[in-house]
Amino acid sequence: KKVETEISVASAGNAIAGGSYSVSVAEFSDSAQIESSVFTYMLLNSDLHGTIENPRWYFENDRQERREAIDLLMLTHGWRRFRWESILAPDFKWPSFEEEKGITITGKITRDLFAIPIRNAKVYLTILNAYNDYFETRTDQKGRFRFDNLDYPDTISVVVEARKPNGRKNLVIIVDENEFRPAETQTADARAQMVLAKGDAWKYKNVKRIDYTYNPEKQKILERSKDFKIHGEADNVIYMDDIPEGYTDMLQVLQGRVPGVLVQGNTVTIRGPGSLMLSNDPLFLIDGVPVDINAFRSLNPKDVELIEIIKGPNASIYGSRGANGVIAVYTKRGEFMKRGFLDFKMLGYATPREFYSPDYSIRSTEGINDLRTTLYWKPDIVLDSVGKSTVSFYTSDIKGTYVLKVEGITADGKPLGSFAFFSVGK
Repeated sequence: KKVETEISVASAGNAIAGGSYSVSVAEFSDSAQIESSVFTYMLLNSDLHGTIENPRWYFENDRQERREAIDLLMLTHGWRRFRWESILAPDFKWPSFEEEKGITITGKITRDLFAIPIRNAKVYLTILNAYNDYFETRTDQKGRFRFDNLDYPDTISVVVEARKPNGRKNLVIIVDENEFRPAETQTADARAQMVLAKGDAWKYKNVKRIDYTYNPEKQKILERSKDFKIHGEADNVIYMDDIPEGYTDMLQVLQGRVPGVLVQGNTVTIRGPGSLMLSNDPLFLIDGVPVDINAFRSLNPKDVELIEIIKGPNASIYGSRGANGVIAVYTKRGEFMKRGFLDFKMLGYATPREFYSPDYSIRSTEGINDLRTTLYWKPDIVLDSVGKSTVSFYTSDIKGTYVLKVEGITADGKPLGSFAFFSVGK
């Protein structure tokens, strides 16, 4: 059976049009379903530790007995979230972090990699996919830029371009990494752990030493790569001419080829001195420009001329980003990454999943039992100009009592909560 009801939000008889509200309809099975709400949580439970029996009772009316009861409750429960001395002190402590509004992209524009910052440079941000949105800003005195209040779902393609005040594009764009790093990957491969623990000695135990031979062609390749790097001598060098053809993925090229470099699935770890960390990503460079691992993997091995592995003290010139080692790739033409141009994938917000609520007006239900106990849920009720909204849903085949709950916060920050019962019979 279809149920249609009107929700009205008001305070002291005056309609409230703004705010954020949700509505849910579920089978009533326990009084705990109505004893707590966002209203009781924000005004009571969030500040008091321990169990509070029926917190809704303290707010049902404004009688003297209720006021005395809530005073006793607050006197006998521990307050641990804050101290009154700090609240009443004249030196108010401002939050350590700014309020986050949307997705933020920040970074730095430099003349050379990790070198001189460019101030007052023009920075352009383009959101591709189906959006083609365009934003523009300028760098500050430290060469930093910021784009905030971005609101996009799923994974989106992003292009960042930078130009000097005189219009030239020979700049390096460094986009800040997401500071919320994924959890460390714990491997159950005991052999891999043993290899990391024993270090290079494990690799070289049965390796025969050979004398160094000079190769003029490889020396030319090293000379060409100097135009794109700021580090000195690399710890390991892979010449793609020495690699058999047939590889389609750059991770396959690295696999088992360099001592101390561990490839597991889609991750790469460079073992540092005394380190057994398996989840610290190295810094990836393509022709001297920082990229993520996806850009590294997207390279065609046929277009690559040289790969350098830099670790330990040799990677210190790259600062904290090189703390986990550096994998520097140089393409044959040296033009894979244009100066003043950077494209990458950005993870947006997860696409919300709509709560399934059947519409029996457009499909037959013969022979199908509807055993839903939660009939309806909508987390974003929109009120009209007079503070009202209409919701509709279908009941299930389960007979009994159901509770409709409305909770939310008004535009000026006041929590609200209410409920109503109805019965579903034969």
